[in-house]
Amino acid sequence: MAPPPAKYVLNPDEAKVLSSATRSGLFTPYDLAAATRLAPSTVQGVIGKLARKGLVVGGELGFRLTQDGQECQWLLTKGMYGQVHVVDKNDPQKGKWGLSPEANNRRVTGTVMQDPADEDWYDVRIEVTSTDPNNPLSGEVEFFLHPTFARDHEVVQVKDGKAVLEFSAWGAFTVGVRADNGETQLELDLAELPGAPEAFREQ
Repeated sequence: MAPPPAKYVLNPDEAKVLSSATRSGLFTPYDLAAATRLAPSTVQGVIGKLARKGLVVGGELGFRLTQDGQECQWLLTKGMYGQVHVVDKNDPQKGKWGLSPEANNRRVTGTVMQDPADEDWYDVRIEVTSTDPNNPLSGEVEFFLHPTFARDHEVVQVKDGKAVLEFSAWGAFTVGVRADNGETQLELDLAELPGAPEAFREQ
């Protein structure tokens, strides 16, 4: 039997703006631009789309979440993606894993370095660790890559409190992570990594 359709369908910018919106009270495109690092004009357009979906209402003085908007925001922050579907056809993992690199005392980080043997390729290292010494990472961690990879789902055994995945890529995309027997979901957009080469981020 097929699962029921998601109650809310968003694109990544809509999900980012909605996640950052003030739950109670008014907010403006400039507030959200600062919080999301999107251009104010982009945020204004996103707010218009959210308004047409019935998730925000407002005007010149500012906007606020509707009851549906508050529910959708709560579902996003809790990682309940059976009811909220974030769609990006060019980056399929984007929005599927919580839109955050940190949750449940777990953190995913990454580094990107240009391949010294081929300037068109980059060496990527992804690492998942615990942020709580009293709750170390253990077991297996799953990594979900772009579907253009021959092996787009990798399972890595935790060793010395961390799970590490290394691979080569020619451009940025979002990596999804599942740990703690499915209890923890993390998301890392490689285009947002500090220090990643500009050419990599833009491809």
